[in-house]
Amino acid sequence: MYKLGDAAEDTPWSNIELIFTVLFVAFFEFGPGPITWLYMSEIMNNQGVSAGTVLNWTMTLIVGIITPSMFKWFNGYTFVIFAVFVAFVSHPFSFQLPQLNR
Repeated sequence: MYKLGDAAEDTPWSNIELIFTVLFVAFFEFGPGPITWLYMSEIMNNQGVSAGTVLNWTMTLIVGIITPSMFKWFNGYTFVIFAVFVAFVSHPFSFQLPQLNR
């Protein structure tokens, strides 16, 4: 189990990265994370849900594979890129999904 201050490079930035990673996951899980699964089950048949699930897990695998390289390239600003992307694509979805358009 990781505790604050146990990083190999014990700097304030390593603790801040841990805190913001946990916040990123928490807000995603209580925000746009489950919307994909709920929305797919409402608008698609079984084959569509299967294809959507394969696509979702394939994209998750790709993000998991490229993230370590992004940490090297962007020196800790990787989650800023992900956050900007989520903010960019969340806005149009709030107008295009009928359930969110109230």
